[in-house]
Amino acid sequence: ESSIEGNNSVTYTNIPQSARELYTLEDDTWVGSNELVVNGDFATDLSGWSAPNGGWSWDNGTAKLDGDGSLQYISQNPFEEGHSYEIKVSVSNLVGDLGAVLFTEDGWINPPIINGINTYIFTPLGPTLQFKRLSGVVTANIDNVSVKEIIEVAS
Repeated sequence: ESSIEGNNSVTYTNIPQSARELYTLEDDTWVGSNELVVNGDFATDLSGWSAPNGGWSWDNGTAKLDGDGSLQYISQNPFEEGHSYEIKVSVSNLVGDLGAVLFTEDGWINPPIINGINTYIFTPLGPTLQFKRLSGVVTANIDNVSVKEIIEVAS
């Protein structure tokens, strides 16, 4: 095992030779190559995603929220409890307070989302990845949603 010193000292587990091609080292984090999100690029529609309360539509290769201030979310269930993940989402045309909604040992967390590429690393307690307004009326386009497992052991 090797240790990488920084603000947070992290030890990475050894990855067996047979699995090494499945992971790449990105910014001192081993990230898996398997994409766990279905249709994260919204190429032709919103298939694979659930948006039961409306507000979300397909818009030229993105998922667009044209919110009305009610609880309008889009979700998918890519996570397994006890595993760690890197989540990325590209956001454009954001007006208002949009969040990624993730269930952790600290309860539901809502890391803020900004225009551009947003990256989060976390270990969920539940399967669901959700994007929704945090307050007020929100409009936004999301694209290139990616979830990949990471191998990271905090020491």
